[in-house]
Amino acid sequence: MQKSIYGEFKAQIIEKKSKFIAIASGVNSQEQAKEFIDTQRKIYYDARHVVYAYILKEGIKKYSDDKEPSKTAGIPILKVLEYGNFFYSIIVVVRYFGGILLGEGGLIRAYSGAAKKVLEKAIVLENKFYEKIVINFGYDNLNKINYELEKNNCFISQRIFDSKIKLVFYVPKENTDKILNELMKISNAKLTVESRTKVFGTVANKKFINCGEY
Repeated sequence: MQKSIYGEFKAQIIEKKSKFIAIASGVNSQEQAKEFIDTQRKIYYDARHVVYAYILKEGIKKYSDDKEPSKTAGIPILKVLEYGNFFYSIIVVVRYFGGILLGEGGLIRAYSGAAKKVLEKAIVLENKFYEKIVINFGYDNLNKINYELEKNNCFISQRIFDSKIKLVFYVPKENTDKILNELMKISNAKLTVESRTKVFGTVANKKFINCGEY
């Protein structure tokens, strides 16, 4: 089961007088990840190191040791995310040096320990596979299409009323073709599918949360 982080969370550990503060969040793009890292650097401007790791979709991941010895900081955080099967998630760990050298083993334990601790505090979403569908159709079919989508556990995120109605909704991946076939029947094949995007997400408080493409 793929997972992601919902919201922003913070935790800290002390290791031989060095303080490690971990901040975890969900991110949807490399641009968002960069903004999040830059924000933490501004907040913790006086920290010795600002280390991070993030994973977006499969194959898109990045980490930084930020002047710690190679493979002792960013990779341990990345491995925590990978082990937990997290996607579209980032962890930044800032270190305030306490005057005692930790050695490579100590650094690996500290950075991975901080990452694990912040994930223990985080709201973790277990995501399923959906498709984001955008359709266009005439006004005379609105009520029937709304009913069909609600009946099949689809989540409407946007309605745009113009010369035709544009509807944006999410449907469980395994039901996509069946739903679209039903909607075509309802509209007498006058419905058009503008786009289909594969995403994974979850439902919280009866709302769909898009956690990214796959």
